[in-house]
Amino acid sequence: MLSPEEWDLLKDLKPILRTFSEATELLKGSSYCTISIMTPILIGIKKKFTPNNINYDINFQNEELAFDEATDNNDDNELEQLSQQTTTRKFNLKVPINTRNLLAKIKSAFYILMDYYWKDLTKPDTLLPSLLDPRIKDLSVITPSDFNDTKDLLREKYNNMELEIGSIQHQQNFTFQLATIQSSKSPAGLKKKKEKNLTILTGLKKLLLRAHNEIVEYLQMEQIDFESDPFIW
Repeated sequence: MLSPEEWDLLKDLKPILRTFSEATELLKGSSYCTISIMTPILIGIKKKFTPNNINYDINFQNEELAFDEATDNNDDNELEQLSQQTTTRKFNLKVPINTRNLLAKIKSAFYILMDYYWKDLTKPDTLLPSLLDPRIKDLSVITPSDFNDTKDLLREKYNNMELEIGSIQHQQNFTFQLATIQSSKSPAGLKKKKEKNLTILTGLKKLLLRAHNEIVEYLQMEQIDFESDPFIW
């Protein structure tokens, strides 16, 4: 039977565990995009459990569980036999656990574990999928500085992509023009190709300008409702 202190501890643990339950419900969805919401969820959980001071230490090289209390060798035979069947460690279930500061220790352990597996969640590369999701593009869980760094990375990657596309288009145009020039013998034909080349370059400059404006337009858009389809906006 649980002691009153253990019941109180379970009540205090309920809202803590609810956080992970809600995160699991969101991330297990199969009818909507989840990769973009994972990082903001993890950041929010880490913030919620950030302790004022770490009062618990976890040895990640040790397979022992975090809050187990080993019993002595005076356990009942039945309990000892059951323990030997399931694990090399033994627990005295008849003795109430010491709940003093245990809740703070559990919170610290949650934070340490999350920080171990998800050390740096605010890098621009990590946040980029979230910025591209119009449901959470405001990224309210991070600092303005991290937000600006992520937007700068988006502009950089987009511009590089457009330059790469423009380079491919330019190479294709050059190949086409070279083949046309080789097949043309008249001066009028050469003049026509030169004019066409200038027109193509002008169109390429407009393409790059339009690409930049698309980024500005997206970043200025209002964030849509979370229940909305992120692929239709």
